[in-house]
Amino acid sequence: MHPTRLPIRIRDGAVHPEFLGADDSGWLDCLLETAARHAGLPWGQLEMALQQPAGNGVSVRRQALAAFVLGRLYRRRVVAAVAPPDVRALVFGLASRGGERAVIIERAAEELEIDKGSVEQALFADLPSERVVVAPARSPSSAELAVRANLEMCRSLLMRAIEVEIQLAGRTHSLVRRAQRGGLLWSLLSTEPDAGCLRLSGPLRLFRRTTRYGHALGELLPGLAECERFDLVATLLLGEREVELRLRSGDPFLPPEASERRQSSLDVAKLIEPVEWTVRDAQPIAVGRRVLFPDLELVSRHDERCRWLIEKVGFWTGEYLAEKQAAYRAAGVSRLILCVDERLRCGEGDEVEGVRVIRHRGRLTREALEEVLSRED
Repeated sequence: MHPTRLPIRIRDGAVHPEFLGADDSGWLDCLLETAARHAGLPWGQLEMALQQPAGNGVSVRRQALAAFVLGRLYRRRVVAAVAPPDVRALVFGLASRGGERAVIIERAAEELEIDKGSVEQALFADLPSERVVVAPARSPSSAELAVRANLEMCRSLLMRAIEVEIQLAGRTHSLVRRAQRGGLLWSLLSTEPDAGCLRLSGPLRLFRRTTRYGHALGELLPGLAECERFDLVATLLLGEREVELRLRSGDPFLPPEASERRQSSLDVAKLIEPVEWTVRDAQPIAVGRRVLFPDLELVSRHDERCRWLIEKVGFWTGEYLAEKQAAYRAAGVSRLILCVDERLRCGEGDEVEGVRVIRHRGRLTREALEEVLSRED
C-alpha cells in the first residue's frame, strides 16, 4: 500500500505506525465475517463490501489496511460453462449481423448447447471483478489479521527506505543469512559473538530494480522474530521529507515464528568434478568489526592449501562488489568467486573490473565455474 493510505502519524521527523491490536478485534471480526459470506460471489461484490464501515468510528485507513491484507488471503477464479473468450467471440459475431440482445443470447445458447443463463454468466466471467471469490483453507483470527496488517504496513514503509540499520542480539547470523538469501545489499558490523549492527541499502538508494528490491527487503522482517532483541532504524523518504522509522522488539508486527525462506539456488556440488574438489559450507569471517558470510568453500582434493570461497550475490552495484572484494582481501582471502546475476544489477553503468565474478542469468553453468577455477592468482 502507498504510505499516504497507511494509518501512520508523522511527528518531529519520525513516522509512528498506528498498529492494530486487541482493541480492534470487534470490527476485524466483522470484516472477516463479511469476507467469508462472499465466498462464491463475484470479486467486485467483495471489494465493495469491504469498503463499507465495519464499525462505528473505525478509522478509514485502519480498515483499508486490514481489507487490503484480507483481500490478498482470498483468491479468485473463473467459473464458466464455456471459456469466456469463446463465448464473446460467438456473441459479438452474432451481434454484428444485427438483432435484439435476447435473440442473440438465445442463438448463442443453442450453438454452445448450454442455457441462456450460462451464456450471460460466462460472457464476462474472466474480468477481475466478475471472477468468483475463493476462501482460504483457514481463515485467520482477528488477532492474526491484525499482525498481518501491521507487518504489511511496515513492509510498505520500507519500500520508501533509503537505508536501514538494525542492532541485533541473539541469532544474528541467522538473520544475516536470510538477508543474503534474499539478495539484499548488506554489511554486518559486530564486536560480540552473537550481536551486531546489520546495515542494509534501502530501495531508494538504488537506480534500478527498486520495487523488486523493496519487496525483498520487506521479506526480511519476519526473520526478526528469531532474534532475541532488535532495534531497527530506517531512513524513509515520504514525499519530499526524510523521516525516521523505528521498530523494536515487542512491536506487534511479527508472527510468533519466522516463516522459512527458500534456500539459495547456489548448488555448486552439481557443477564440479567430485574427484577434483570437496564442497563445504563456509564459516563466517571476521575482518575487524565487519563479518563476511561466504556461502561455500571449495577445497582441492590434490592440495588442501588450494581453497576457494564462493559467495552468491543478489542485488548488486559495482561499488558494492568492489567493497565486498576489498573486505575479503583485508581478511587475507585471495581465492574468491562472487556469483553475480546480471538480472539483479541495481546501479547505472556498473562495472566490475578487478573483481573476480561469474556472470550469469539464472543458474550457474559448469563452464563458467571451471573457467574461473582454472585461472592463476
